[in-house]
Amino acid sequence: EEYETVFLTLDDEAFWGSITAELAEIDGEKRIVGTLKDITDRREKQRALQEERAFIDGIVDSLPDIFYAFDTEGSLVEYNDQLATVTEYDQQELESMAPWEFVPGSEQEMVIDAVNRLVESEEQIDNLEAHLMTKTGDEIPYEFSISPLSDGNGTVIGFTGVGRDISERQERERELKRKTRAMEKAPIGISLSDPQQEDNPLIYVNERYEEMTGYTSEEATGENCRRLQGEETASQPVVEIREAIDDRRPVTTELRNYRKDGSEFWNRLSIAPVRDNDGNLLNFVGFQQDITEQKESERKLKRQNERLEKFTSVISHDLRNPIGIAEGYVDLAE
Repeated sequence: EEYETVFLTLDDEAFWGSITAELAEIDGEKRIVGTLKDITDRREKQRALQEERAFIDGIVDSLPDIFYAFDTEGSLVEYNDQLATVTEYDQQELESMAPWEFVPGSEQEMVIDAVNRLVESEEQIDNLEAHLMTKTGDEIPYEFSISPLSDGNGTVIGFTGVGRDISERQERERELKRKTRAMEKAPIGISLSDPQQEDNPLIYVNERYEEMTGYTSEEATGENCRRLQGEETASQPVVEIREAIDDRRPVTTELRNYRKDGSEFWNRLSIAPVRDNDGNLLNFVGFQQDITEQKESERKLKRQNERLEKFTSVISHDLRNPIGIAEGYVDLAE
């Protein structure tokens, strides 16, 4: 029998000792023979390992992500509190479930293939997206990272990893897709430029911009928007745009632009800086609206007003004498 306890020396110094005792016959008499071994170093190492394990367990249990470890048979051997909290399974239920039983039936084959691939090739798997199914049947979108778990001889004995709830990320991605779709289908031209690059080139244009200018997205991006200017483009609005960009402020102006085929159109252009939460400039966003018809209507109205003014002037002159004579008769009658 072996027994471990703390011993004291004559100098009252403590050490861990291991006593092994057995019954033996010495000189024809039965004796209890024992050996005492100093195991202080071993106990210290065990204590250090226990403290390290407790420290690691504390970190793992405090993670907002799910931590798990399965053996090659598919049995859950290690997990943190988060797994039980999210899935609402108790310890007995968790330890009886295979990895693929945590996901819906439509995704189980994908998880099985991933596990087999990992065990056979020791290939780490990142960003595996699947739905974690709770005990009540709720399906939560998760992203899993899985790594092979080996013993000291390099033999794969299981796999371990973490799972992260990506519900918010997926919602942000859906929102971004909705906004991107709205920008693509907007009834006005939309463009983005990158002031961090030389000459502030366009990095994005929507479908309406392509329709207005005749330039495809591939042709427009990488070029400065001044390519739309031409011989009849007035200098004043160009100066306003340049000064606003230099000052990093919004501007709205109207100028004559030219399509890819050389035809003219009037563009009501609004440019505004786009900044991050810290106020750093990221991009310039431009809004282009074809106002050619409006300009043509204004031009026609101006011509009509000019003709009306001439007509009024002539009528006024022609009526001036008869009116004067009539006023004389009135005076005479009075």
